[in-house]
Amino acid sequence: MEIRPFRKSDVEFVLEAKKEIVQSYFPGEEVDTAFFRKRLQNHMKTLIAEVNGSTVGCISYGIVNSVRGKAGKLETLFVKREFRSKGIGQKLLEHAENRLKQAGVKKIKSAVQILNENSLKIHEKNGYKKKSIMFEKDI
Repeated sequence: MEIRPFRKSDVEFVLEAKKEIVQSYFPGEEVDTAFFRKRLQNHMKTLIAEVNGSTVGCISYGIVNSVRGKAGKLETLFVKREFRSKGIGQKLLEHAENRLKQAGVKKIKSAVQILNENSLKIHEKNGYKKKSIMFEKDI
């Protein structure tokens, strides 16, 4: 397995990953691919996991300003279903954390869907603590 930086040719894989995540937890909800495409190009860094030359996972991360200084932010930790439980998500997370640490970040934030048990487990396993609950209402 290789973890490498995002290339422009990875855009469609990352957008499909985002769609799969959204559809898994919000069936029928549309994904604004233009919004995510712009974030990939301008705001977020992304790492790609490859196995035997095939793209199997990704993680996006960035640095945001908070009331306590700059903080890391994780987004879109995704591994193709058939490659899960093989340590790929763990490696992606470790690489993103290391890059954020090298950038001087002292704290990392990550929003996880409440029903995403795999993501909850990997975050808790890696020392992330639940800090808040976000509510949502359609109006």
